[in-house]
Amino acid sequence: MQAPPIDGTIVDMIIAIDTGGTKTLIAKFSDDGELVSSQKFPTPRDQAEYLSQVISVTRELSGEDNPRGISIALPGVIRDQKAVICKNLGWQNFDIISELKIAWPDVPMWLENDANLGGVGAANLISPTPEKCLYVTVSTGIGGGYIENKKIVSSTSESEISDIHFEYNGAITRWGAIANGRAIMSDFGVYASQLTNPDDQREIGRRVARGLMALIPVLRPDAIAFGGGVGAHYHLFERFVLEELEILPEQYRCSIITAPHPEEIVIYGCYYHAIDQLNN
Repeated sequence: MQAPPIDGTIVDMIIAIDTGGTKTLIAKFSDDGELVSSQKFPTPRDQAEYLSQVISVTRELSGEDNPRGISIALPGVIRDQKAVICKNLGWQNFDIISELKIAWPDVPMWLENDANLGGVGAANLISPTPEKCLYVTVSTGIGGGYIENKKIVSSTSESEISDIHFEYNGAITRWGAIANGRAIMSDFGVYASQLTNPDDQREIGRRVARGLMALIPVLRPDAIAFGGGVGAHYHLFERFVLEELEILPEQYRCSIITAPHPEEIVIYGCYYHAIDQLNN
């Protein structure tokens, strides 16, 4: 993928790129954290087409100037600033930074897992600030990011919480197979936002709670924040989740909320991650 470099002045602007399994959101932040403008487009499966759109939209948002940094979120395993695998997109060993450096050779760039950055965003925006924050995104798939003192915990940064297994309705099942957006559409025929039947909401609450039951005693978070297309509608099944979690001992109780800006929390995390990297 070749794109001519941009010769421009570096300004106090951060570009945040949130690549999801179905859509990509690119945003421009002022240096003090204001979301100035953004654009969204369906995520192409073809890497060349994806890169072309990312470069085009980023140039449109940044104009003639170079951003102070570009922070990128991808839904997969990230090692050494490369996407080792993005299962939902069918990508492997994707060196997106090298490709974008052709267009912006002098701009610092960072790549992280999208759920980890969602956690960074939540940990920075929740008030009061939690020391230990678990971010759970429920969308096309299920992902999670565990944050301590507003920083990604490296020992859990590659964890795939969607692969948690437990007994459910008499069979061993995987959390991601019963509680993500695809499963909801398959089993109920509607998006989570369209669930109006209390029995259906209760069932979704049970499914979500089963994964949390496995995570909470191990991670001991102070707060859990939901994001993603399904997580944004956590209020529809919140009381059923909390009912299921009453089985946990008192010492495991924690705040469980919808993340601030739940469908945009990852780009906020991109911004905060970039600022942290620039200042350290």
